[in-house]
Amino acid sequence: GIEYELANALKQITQDRRPLIGLVTGHQEMDSLELVSFRRLLTADYQVEKVILDDLAEVQPDVLMVIQPKEAYSPIEKYHLDQYLMDGGKGIFLVDKVAVNMDSAAIGTFSFPYDLNIDDMLFRYGVRINNDLVQDFVSGAHPIIVGNSGDQPQIQLLQWPFFPVVNQYANHVIVRNLDATKANFISSIDTVKAEGVKKTILLSSSVYSRVSTAPVYVDINILQESLSPDKFDKQNVPLGVLLEGEFTSFYKNRFLPKDIN
Repeated sequence: GIEYELANALKQITQDRRPLIGLVTGHQEMDSLELVSFRRLLTADYQVEKVILDDLAEVQPDVLMVIQPKEAYSPIEKYHLDQYLMDGGKGIFLVDKVAVNMDSAAIGTFSFPYDLNIDDMLFRYGVRINNDLVQDFVSGAHPIIVGNSGDQPQIQLLQWPFFPVVNQYANHVIVRNLDATKANFISSIDTVKAEGVKKTILLSSSVYSRVSTAPVYVDINILQESLSPDKFDKQNVPLGVLLEGEFTSFYKNRFLPKDIN
């Protein structure tokens, strides 16, 4: 880590300004309390501000971050996002495609896809986030009550395959030297043809994975079953993709949204 610390210190003292990271708001993204530690880490090197897409003409962040939206983007918001990227802006999309949480899983629930109204735009750029959930034999643990001792519940940590632990990374500077990453309820990603765009699979599932298409029934009681690798018939499912190059606007040869000049 010494090389990184030296390089990082030189970078900080030679910068004339801190780059601006814009956190997109207005679609029930993660709230401030959920992002406290995340923002604290970023503010050492960056300015971090909330951004409304309609204001991108006046505010030009160096990077836009879309973090777990739950409501659809309006046609005008979608247009502003597209034009920001076409002007050379950079975007990080941390998107949940399927709505599910552990509170519901405790009693059993069907998980359905979010309608975010950005699927067709991402497809034009070169990726498709699928309406599914990836399960992995290499997974994180979840505390489960397995019985009682007198009046006290007995809690045991059991593997929960919907929480893949990812350690399959590309040979790329973005993910170099990362430890394992725990992903809760993550969807698979396909790359699609997009002229001028280079695609790099940054992270993938293990060689013992499986994919369930939405609606997916999620029930904590599956932990009572014995998990074995032979039940996981997929391998190296893409979970994160980097797109680089010359992008084609989603609005090429299309009518612009109403009220856009």
